[in-house]
Amino acid sequence: MTNSQGRVARPGSPTRRRLACYAVATLTTASLLSSTVFAQAVDISQWSPEYIRSIAGTEEVDTAAACAAVVPLDYKGKLTYWWTGPNEASPDIERQINDEFWAAWKATYPNIETDAQNIDYNQLLDKLRTALLGNAGPMVLRLQILGGIEFASKGYFQEPASRRRWLRNRQFLARSHEVRCI
Repeated sequence: MTNSQGRVARPGSPTRRRLACYAVATLTTASLLSSTVFAQAVDISQWSPEYIRSIAGTEEVDTAAACAAVVPLDYKGKLTYWWTGPNEASPDIERQINDEFWAAWKATYPNIETDAQNIDYNQLLDKLRTALLGNAGPMVLRLQILGGIEFASKGYFQEPASRRRWLRNRQFLARSHEVRCI
């Protein structure tokens, strides 16, 4: 490769462009490390086990209001949801939390007809393969990671519209601030 004067660059010698890229990368790294993002002011003496016990469980959470920010509480519709949840081998607390969740779901969204199917771990992938071949997969699916890779590579999954918008904006920002070192 030759430089602007037609001379061959010496092996191992950095070009101006490469030096500029190194300088930008160094300055960016230094500015990020010196910002408060990585150095939050935390008083370690305050975070004792006694203090943590004193504040544990004191936060008031309005789950219905948080959910309503995403899906209005008066929404009407149908939802099919498959997942691998508690089974006979699961501890009682897991089954209790699962039952409480679905009771809260029904109370929060009474107008959403929900077909929630807790499918055994070993049967979920086979059932999903069969359903997808018949174009009858669920609307929402909680899947083990390996199954997710298999079905995503076959193009069976669709991202929610909000995530597609987020990715499109993120890709635009990445392209608009791109620095390439050649």
